[in-house]
Amino acid sequence: MIPSLERLCIKAVQESWFWKVQKRQLEHLPEHAANEIFIALFEQGALDAISLEMFQHCVTEAYLNGNAVRSDWLAYLGRFLYLEGLQLEACLKLQDDSLSRLLPLNGTLSHLSLKGCRGLSGKASYHLQRLTSLTYLSLEGTCMGPPTAQRISALPQLSHLNLACSPVTADCTRALASALSLQTLSLSGCDIGDGEVQLLAASTSIRSLDLTWTRVTAPPLMASLTFLSLDSCYLGSSDHANHIVPHEASHSVRQQGGCPVVQSDRGVALQGSLQQGCLQHLELQGLQLDPTAWLRGAHGLLSLNLAGTPTPATSLGTLSKLTALTSLNLQVVTSLSNEVAWHLTSLGRLQHLNLAGCPGLNDASLPALWALTALTHLQLSSTGIAGLPGMGLPNSSSPVSTAESPSWASLEQLQCLELDDTRIGRLGCRALQPLRGHLTSLHIGGLSVDDMACEATARQGTSLKCLRLHGSLITQRGLIALKALWSLEELRIQGCAFMGTSARISLVSELPQLKCLHWDGVVQSLTELRAPMDSESQQARHSHAAVGPSASESLKLARFEERIKYMPARLQLLRKQFEADNDCQQIAATLRQLLPAELIVP
Repeated sequence: MIPSLERLCIKAVQESWFWKVQKRQLEHLPEHAANEIFIALFEQGALDAISLEMFQHCVTEAYLNGNAVRSDWLAYLGRFLYLEGLQLEACLKLQDDSLSRLLPLNGTLSHLSLKGCRGLSGKASYHLQRLTSLTYLSLEGTCMGPPTAQRISALPQLSHLNLACSPVTADCTRALASALSLQTLSLSGCDIGDGEVQLLAASTSIRSLDLTWTRVTAPPLMASLTFLSLDSCYLGSSDHANHIVPHEASHSVRQQGGCPVVQSDRGVALQGSLQQGCLQHLELQGLQLDPTAWLRGAHGLLSLNLAGTPTPATSLGTLSKLTALTSLNLQVVTSLSNEVAWHLTSLGRLQHLNLAGCPGLNDASLPALWALTALTHLQLSSTGIAGLPGMGLPNSSSPVSTAESPSWASLEQLQCLELDDTRIGRLGCRALQPLRGHLTSLHIGGLSVDDMACEATARQGTSLKCLRLHGSLITQRGLIALKALWSLEELRIQGCAFMGTSARISLVSELPQLKCLHWDGVVQSLTELRAPMDSESQQARHSHAAVGPSASESLKLARFEERIKYMPARLQLLRKQFEADNDCQQIAATLRQLLPAELIVP
């Protein structure tokens, strides 16, 4: 793929020092290019406090981290005329008075992140409350203390606040409940319980609340709440059981995996919010109890996450009544089986479904999944699925015969399919061919993924933009087959231990749209891989006069034959007819109808 002129300019700036004497030209850079150059130079260690002045007229978003960032850096950042977003993460050298250098940005600065800046204390909040233009503020992992929340709650435009892993008290939540503009609040990882959280019930503006990894056992009843995350709220060490479960509450505690598990009637508040229809998105991942009893009557719920919960198979039938669901996550719900999967067929609006890590699923459940015709994203990784109907495990059965259901062709809107660590092989990959034309992302992996599976995958057509392959049986033959996926933009290959650099160079040269290549977890430099091919092309152009017409045509035909090698049988037949028939005009006309113009030999 030929890089754009703008991309070449950005790359040239990053690789030289001449930008230090081009201040006037930097001022006229487009903001997105200036932002990218700024971040790249910082990551290379090419920026210091004084050089920040070069970007004060062009940068609108800046990301800085590490101990190199000190108070003098903020003094120069305070002079940026158009700075809208600033991320200062893990800048341990910053002190409370450092934030006073950012006050000149009031009026333009709307997003500020101080994540992990542990050198800041509650005194820094005096400066934050003067940045009245802030709409987003992250204080995650700081030690600012309770007075901070009381002061920043008065910011008139603040709509998103992240206080994760920060000290929060009842006075904090009481002050946040009075914030009129606050819509999104994250208290993830805070040492708070029901007493502090119940004070948020007075809020009329908070629509999204994250209580992940807190001691909450009863969520607040809030009429304005549409998103609630209670992930892992019932988890804690047995040494702190008295803090997790108040003595005055009516409850029962049982031990599971060394963690106390609460079983109480406190789900009444949550059930009330669900029945009112205001709560639309609910995250219950990691809860160590069955939450399905609270879901009765939750007809307005759009998104539900029950990943990792010990929900029994008998309770999963409750989900069939949540007909408004568009997203459902049942990852690692080990009780899910083929029979239970048929309860999901009533969820006709379901678009995102995650069943990864459910070992009880195999091909006998596929007809039930094919009935969900609105699906756009389907995750079936770490299951017993091979992609073939009627090929389930010996003891599996389904209430409806697989002959009564269509194949993968019924999922006409499916865009993303994940089949990592499954039993899928070449036959399963062939069965996926009805998805060609609309499937844009495909993940396949397992002990059966070999070269023939790659060849079957290559027939998915030009709609595929993201492909992930995981299989130790893939050789160079399988990689050659992937060259037919011309529109591929992202490729992740895992487990190909015997593939050298030459194989990667050959593959990258045939995928002009490729933007990202991950090889065994390592991001590959496409520029370095394409460099040898570019040099060969230049040598070929220089020697074109000496090659002669016949040799040039031979090269074109060889390249053409390589490209159609893994195309359907129709094109293979045409190739053979092209070799045997003298009337080539008719063959050429047919090829022009079947092939893109770039592949037609003149």
